[in-house]
Amino acid sequence: MPVTARAPITSLGPLEPLLRAWLPAQRWFAGKGRDLGRLRLISAAELLPPESDPGLLHLLVDVDGDCYQLLLGLRASLPPALAPALIGRAEQGPYAGQTVYEGLGDPRLAALLLERLRAPGTLGPLRFDRDPLALIPAGLTARPLSGEQTNSSLIYGDACILKVFRRVGPGVNPDLELPRALAAAGCARVPAPVAWYEAELPAGPPGPAGPRSAYRY
Repeated sequence: MPVTARAPITSLGPLEPLLRAWLPAQRWFAGKGRDLGRLRLISAAELLPPESDPGLLHLLVDVDGDCYQLLLGLRASLPPALAPALIGRAEQGPYAGQTVYEGLGDPRLAALLLERLRAPGTLGPLRFDRDPLALIPAGLTARPLSGEQTNSSLIYGDACILKVFRRVGPGVNPDLELPRALAAAGCARVPAPVAWYEAELPAGPPGPAGPRSAYRY
């Protein structure tokens, strides 16, 4: 069923200086060691409005020609357990007064992502889909997987992994399509994706688009 949200933001606005300071310190960011040039918003979707406290904002951001997928948490104040995830505080714009942080480390927001993947539908540019025959349990406890360099992963329970690609590009993602094809062919050696989401962006100037993330056993 469709999932609705209020009108998305159309520019980074006051979020830009926060992201400009935060991005170079992230292990998955490819532009370390150089000054950042242009940051441009490609798309935005509120998976959960900030009034819900926490809110969850999905962004695709062009950074000097590379497209990055960001999942930002929004809270009035950040609990001590989430202090390492802090990005900054928005002083102006639609999120004025909100504390902005890396959302994947928040168990409540991780649980929301699981529910979005369990229920196919659309939210702004994002489309959530799943294998209708696969079992995706509800209420699984999430924990971040440490040690990855180019992506971010959440482990749900003891059998499910959500792999979030950070640096993304347009078109088919082989990390999703290849295991799907192998599973369809009956191969049991590769974990089969059971749910995923992708961005469907309107035609425009050449640039990054269409990231996909696979939620896998």
